[in-house]
Amino acid sequence: RRVRAGSLLRARGRLQLNPRLTGPDLVACELELLASPQVEAQKEPQKEPQDAPSVRPPQKQGTPETRRAAASAEERPFSSPPLRAPKRPPRVLSVQDGAGIAALSAALDEAVSRGEPVAFDCEWRPRNCHADPSDDDGSLQLLQLATRREAFVVDVAAFASPGAEESRSELRRCLLRLLRAEESEKLGFASGEDLRRLETSLPGVTEGAANMRDLQRAATRAVGSPRRTVVGLAGACEALLRASLDKSRQSSDWAARPLSAEQLEYAALDALVLPTAHEELERRRIRAGGAPAGTGFGAPFF
Repeated sequence: RRVRAGSLLRARGRLQLNPRLTGPDLVACELELLASPQVEAQKEPQKEPQDAPSVRPPQKQGTPETRRAAASAEERPFSSPPLRAPKRPPRVLSVQDGAGIAALSAALDEAVSRGEPVAFDCEWRPRNCHADPSDDDGSLQLLQLATRREAFVVDVAAFASPGAEESRSELRRCLLRLLRAEESEKLGFASGEDLRRLETSLPGVTEGAANMRDLQRAATRAVGSPRRTVVGLAGACEALLRASLDKSRQSSDWAARPLSAEQLEYAALDALVLPTAHEELERRRIRAGGAPAGTGFGAPFF
């Protein structure tokens, strides 16, 4: 059946990541024509005689729902639902000294005591910011930790300076308690390099880590990624949450100080999206017949 440009369609199907990893495509299993643009008649309609009896117009076919959709389509142009940006985090704390570590430690201990998941992400100086790429010593600049309510951006480089040994030791003890806590899931995304650099910057901190979960593989399966490809964090947010995650500052110089407000917000959001993505993956797994692995906590971040 020929469909005119500007027609309003209802599609049912599933999302599948396209091979360019730029977001999901819709694999349609069923299409329903709701409205088609009107075409002007080529000749003037014949006039009815003055004494002709009034004729009731024929009832439009279809369900009440499709008739309402068709009527609204005649009043407005069709557009797909826009992607939305994640909300700004309710609270982002920059951790640069002992007082910041104390606040971080209290928040993480509370989350662990409640059995809540804690997300993590890391930033380091990208190779394009080095005069010689071989100068990359594997160290970390930032560690982001987030619950559903707040995010902490830890300036790991600040604790590597002379005179910060005590604060550095306290940070290491705080992270050891978190990573070894079996009652709380630690959520990462493509986290292999994050953990390697965290271990390089704070030796021994990842030893005995328990209940670690990398969401990338589950997200790749959920969005139907082609074989031998994996979905990135921005693609996963777009496919799972219909949210657009800005990655434009991914390659900024994370060793430069002071960090801009935009850099801090970018870093915080990379961790804050993970609990929401985790809950969506769990909902999909349960709908597919799997047993729930945990319980959702708090209101969605998006």
